[in-house]
Amino acid sequence: MRKLTGIILIVIFIITACGKKQKIEKLGDIEIHRKVKFSQKMIPMSLLKIGKNYVAYDGYNDQIALFDKSGNIFFTYKKYGKGPGEYVKEEDLFLLGEVNNKLYVLAYAQNKVLIFDIINNSKLEFIDELRIDSGNVIVGGISPEKKMILNVINNEYLFHLYSLDGDYEMGLIKRKQIDLEQLSAEEMKKYLVKNIFIPTFKGRNMILIGAFNKHIKFYVKNDNDKRYKLIKDVIIHQYKEKSYNSETNQNKNDRRVVLSNIGLAGQGILENNYYLAISPENEAVSYINKYKFDGTLIGAYEIENKTTERINNLFIFNKDEILYTKQLRNNKNEEYKQELDYFYISKITG
Repeated sequence: MRKLTGIILIVIFIITACGKKQKIEKLGDIEIHRKVKFSQKMIPMSLLKIGKNYVAYDGYNDQIALFDKSGNIFFTYKKYGKGPGEYVKEEDLFLLGEVNNKLYVLAYAQNKVLIFDIINNSKLEFIDELRIDSGNVIVGGISPEKKMILNVINNEYLFHLYSLDGDYEMGLIKRKQIDLEQLSAEEMKKYLVKNIFIPTFKGRNMILIGAFNKHIKFYVKNDNDKRYKLIKDVIIHQYKEKSYNSETNQNKNDRRVVLSNIGLAGQGILENNYYLAISPENEAVSYINKYKFDGTLIGAYEIENKTTERINNLFIFNKDEILYTKQLRNNKNEEYKQELDYFYISKITG
């Protein structure tokens, strides 16, 4: 289980949104041009492209996997434990990014970053790990300046900026610091919902999507002090359902908080626009919303329009290379189940 300052936290990093439904302009469709079968069952929870291949954290097998566009999984990395290059079993790893042929992977249960050499885009070799000592890290990313920007939950700053060598440089986006040990399980749940954000970057722009809180925050970096200025805080109002499922429990020995996201499938940046994939549990239609970097919603592309299918994990690389998986059910009275055998390569039309 994932321990975090006395709390057990389960976080599935698929972003979500909900709220009051609103009409948005339809820009076109997302069309499937290849349905691809994996060579073994898997769920890509976070995904990067390396050359012509892909590297994913596979949440089904709790491993890092490399595969190609034909679905052939040709390399896997799985090492459980607490030593160098190892991670806790059933821990959700998070791929931070790739720089100079090195892959940076967050193992948040142990508050460390694993570093791998990428060999010929077909093999990973563990070379080092970095311990993060300035706060409990949940998610993060690598900025265009090749810095790790890590979301921490128990500090006066929402993010901490690190060099790729593991040197702490500065805090970003100040907030009120709270003593987490004094919070009840229910108070901790509310705090986590409010403070977990996944960053995406393009040039001087940083966009934060609330993993559980329905907010998209658009920032631009100040060249003088290297800090980020908030341009717009957008609340997603398109769907009626809530943005997460939760479970809390507390006794004298422990506090337990379980969070799982519902509703959104993924995000990405193409050219000068931000794209956010929405797949609500109780709606037939799945969309990719398109935003300007100032937070203006331009419109949406339709992905699916079926009550028995919903988009699960979606990754955007370019307009004709959008990868996603699905969850399926036989009718609207059943619960969705993850489709483990296939992924879909799609493109934007219109």
